[in-house]
Amino acid sequence: MHQRSPLAAIVAAGSDIGCPADLAGRRLARSAATGWLPDELVACLAERGIAPPEIVPVDYGEPPRALGRGTVDIMATFLDTTTQQQPTSGIATRSIHVGHEIYASGLVAADRVPGDVVSRMVLAVRAAFEHQQREPELGIEEFCRRFPATSPVRARETWDLLAPFVFTGSSVGSMDDGRWTETLAWLAGVHGLGVPSPSAVWRQP
Repeated sequence: MHQRSPLAAIVAAGSDIGCPADLAGRRLARSAATGWLPDELVACLAERGIAPPEIVPVDYGEPPRALGRGTVDIMATFLDTTTQQQPTSGIATRSIHVGHEIYASGLVAADRVPGDVVSRMVLAVRAAFEHQQREPELGIEEFCRRFPATSPVRARETWDLLAPFVFTGSSVGSMDDGRWTETLAWLAGVHGLGVPSPSAVWRQP
């Protein structure tokens, strides 16, 4: 659903880090479970000619807590997950967007699922996003019921950060071969993988 990557560096609100260039040489949390996000953050900085942060290995689930303790300066995540991360870190945080111009999320369906079922799911997810865009308060109320530690104000702030990556002028959830080719080539390069053809990864339902 993300037409552009919302990958961000999450820093303490009181940090002197204010832009991507300030991330150079800072301590970046990396756990084995979610190591692809720090790796992609480092790659995004390299494309801007920015020196890499210092990688600090941490245990699974520990990046937010390490940020709160001050043992790291940065954690990597998507902008729309910051609402869940802040209570775990125990401190106020800010987001610095660094994401590349690639697809970052989507609906995954097994080949055995009938095309008409996939089509209906795509339309339903698209309708949900568009409804949320028209009436954001309805979604925020439900979000806060599911995540009671999140305030409505913080949830709305996170939605406002996410929306530009979903509503880009293209149809919500639409994809094309050109962007998929760029996405696959970039991710394969960052992670040292072979590049699959777009047709092996996606098709229109």
